[in-house]
Amino acid sequence: LTDDDADLASETAGDVEYYELVPGAGGYQVQRRSPLTDTLPLQYFSVQAIADLDTDGNIVFSIYCDQHEFTELELGDTLYPRVARFILSRRQTGERYPCYITDLDLSRCVDAGQRPQTVHYLRYKQRLERAINGAIRNA
Repeated sequence: LTDDDADLASETAGDVEYYELVPGAGGYQVQRRSPLTDTLPLQYFSVQAIADLDTDGNIVFSIYCDQHEFTELELGDTLYPRVARFILSRRQTGERYPCYITDLDLSRCVDAGQRPQTVHYLRYKQRLERAINGAIRNA
């Protein structure tokens, strides 16, 4: 950045406006929103899922919540209930609102030279979130 670019960026930084498209009668409505500021405390922690292959070639997941590891190889069918209990223990109010995967890694499950398509990530993300959120509802 040149000095002129830096000056322009600092002058226009406060000029950014945020809007949200909200479904309404007969279509969408535009509503102005306030930007989040750095002074707001983080209300979430990361939930990362990393896929791997077991000895039979089946996809299994390791889930990391706030840097705590939960592996399907170790926990088997209790993986999602354990993750759900951990997530609920971190919530101050104990509310059972949905959890979302913040990072998904499928790189260990594809053949060399191939890359998974976006739809693969979305399907696995949806599957994992359903399993975790089902366990949260039932905890």
